[in-house]
Amino acid sequence: MGETEENVQELLSQEEVNYTHVDITDDFMFAYVMQRPDICIELLEYLFPGHEIQRVVYLAADEKSEADITIVVENGVAKTYTVTQKTLAVAFGKKGIRMDVYLDDGNVVYNVEMQTTRSRHLPKRSRYYAGQVDINQLGRGQEYDQLKPTYIIFICKFDPFGKGLYQYTFCNKCDEVDGLQLGDESYKLFLNTAGTKDRLDSEDSPDTAEGGSSKISDGLKELLKYMNNTKDYPVESTQYDLIKKIDEAVAHAKRDEEWRLAYMTYQANQRDAELRGEARGDERRAKESALSMYSDGLTVEKIAKYVGYAVDVVKKWVGVSVNE
Repeated sequence: MGETEENVQELLSQEEVNYTHVDITDDFMFAYVMQRPDICIELLEYLFPGHEIQRVVYLAADEKSEADITIVVENGVAKTYTVTQKTLAVAFGKKGIRMDVYLDDGNVVYNVEMQTTRSRHLPKRSRYYAGQVDINQLGRGQEYDQLKPTYIIFICKFDPFGKGLYQYTFCNKCDEVDGLQLGDESYKLFLNTAGTKDRLDSEDSPDTAEGGSSKISDGLKELLKYMNNTKDYPVESTQYDLIKKIDEAVAHAKRDEEWRLAYMTYQANQRDAELRGEARGDERRAKESALSMYSDGLTVEKIAKYVGYAVDVVKKWVGVSVNE
């Protein structure tokens, strides 16, 4: 039995597993709920009013193959095809499968991800994701003009840029010429669930100020408010069906035994990854200490004793032949 299986068994053996904290902002739950065609399509319509969604395809981040679900919209009705109904536990056991969802309406490609933890690397991650999306679009011999417009979207449970906006939109433009866009059709959107403004007019003027026209819909604002505090949001009285659908889908998932098993598998995988990361960090620090002690003249044997690694390992670190 591998470490992940052992961790799952450990979780299963617990008398009570608390799922009450899991809501739509959880990475795993977000990916699960987004497999609902009606929710997926409606979320895109909230993000991009006026877009006619024709098809939605879920892709693996590092593969050029489609995942288990393709959604086709005919006459405004979402229909699901190519659904193999593999369990989530199996799906997330695949090496390299990312939780992010790629959406393709035939004209534009979207990458939507929940982000609950503040990270200074988020802008660089958006750049990396955009590159991955582009690589997955083009086959061998295809021309660059066949690249579709791409939107990398992070829904953040914090204000990523500290300006209080609901949405921050970035595109490449010329520093020297005002209004000159690069035209590469690569966009990055950061949605802020704690936002209070549509835009900054003069000195941090709120969206209610004169001249402060709205850039996002009231529905999207309400959705962000819901995501910011699902526990206290008045779902029953909201006029927005999408919020009710998401809340119901989350509640249904938490009652479903298959989803619970998949969630525990996901948690176990995350725990394994964290442990491997800690182990790599411990080894790196031990190696740095060993090199420092070796430069100070300590013997390999003493260094091995201090850092807790075998003598042969320390010899490799410091460049001494194992046979010496």
